[in-house]
Amino acid sequence: MKNRIKGVAWRKSSKSNGQGACVEVAFLADGDVALRESDIPESVVITSGRNWDAFLAGVRNNEFDRPVGLAVSTPLSPTVHRDGAGETEVDANGPT
Repeated sequence: MKNRIKGVAWRKSSKSNGQGACVEVAFLADGDVALRESDIPESVVITSGRNWDAFLAGVRNNEFDRPVGLAVSTPLSPTVHRDGAGETEVDANGPT
């Protein structure tokens, strides 16, 4: 995986607050998309361009809006698990 992301241009939203923990995205030569948090650059998730496009469509359709009553300041950082092969699994439910 490291060879796939070596030298790619990482981008983050202009809405990022500059205090770290920003989501960054990189578009790979083969059409896949890499995602990471700026404060954990070694933890990368790679998805297909098709999945990325579907995710963005869901964002635009408000499918991922924060649930009513959930405070904006509530930390929702995912828990990252590393297996022996160096691959990364992200638990989107966060700490349990």
